[in-house]
Amino acid sequence: MTAEESHMPRERCARRGFTLAELLVVTAIIAMLLAMLLPALDKAKEQARRTVCLSNVGQLTFAWLAYAQEHGGRLINASTDEPNSWVNDCYACMSVQGGTLWPYVKNSDLYVCPDDLLDYDRTYSLNGYLNGESPNAVHGLSDIRQPSGSVFCFIEKFDPRGFNENSFVCSVYPATVWVDNVAPWHRNAGVLSFCDGHAVVWHWDDPLTARTLSPWVDQPNNRDLKQLQAWVGVNPIPPGFGL
Repeated sequence: MTAEESHMPRERCARRGFTLAELLVVTAIIAMLLAMLLPALDKAKEQARRTVCLSNVGQLTFAWLAYAQEHGGRLINASTDEPNSWVNDCYACMSVQGGTLWPYVKNSDLYVCPDDLLDYDRTYSLNGYLNGESPNAVHGLSDIRQPSGSVFCFIEKFDPRGFNENSFVCSVYPATVWVDNVAPWHRNAGVLSFCDGHAVVWHWDDPLTARTLSPWVDQPNNRDLKQLQAWVGVNPIPPGFGL
């Protein structure tokens, strides 16, 4: 230490710390920044999960089409309790691995939405109109109402029992009840694919749609139910709802 440094006043050598008031101000600023950033981060994460879900149903749909093309146009069975089912529902096995679609999609992660909280092995269900349990079911690609891009194929389904049995059945217009329920995993939106291979994130108009978690609920004015009835593949189509 030089002579000049040795005579420097002690208070000039000491480092000044933060006061309590300053710490509180800094903490408040950090809290406000986090409050601003967290919703944006949460939205970005949800967008990423929706993208994964879109990819999942897209790959399942192309596998569904590949099966039909390799079997003379015959559709894979959509009912899980029937022979030759796309998945094999049972309590002693992994249903997706026991299904007929498994040789085409050998990745169990692709059968589950990343937002699904039920911890079951499958989120998605096939439209019951496509060789499923619907009374109006068709059995071949050539029997599907045209254009095929107007008929939904896979959809996220919610089963209050904790698993997704059988195919997704939608009531036929002018019925006003939900037979099966769409899943609530993407808040006010759902992911579904169509028989031509494309998939969409569809925003539900009615706030009750994603909250309807019990079967056979009557909702006469639910626009989302009418939209699914337009897409299910069975006539008549609700007036004002395009294909």
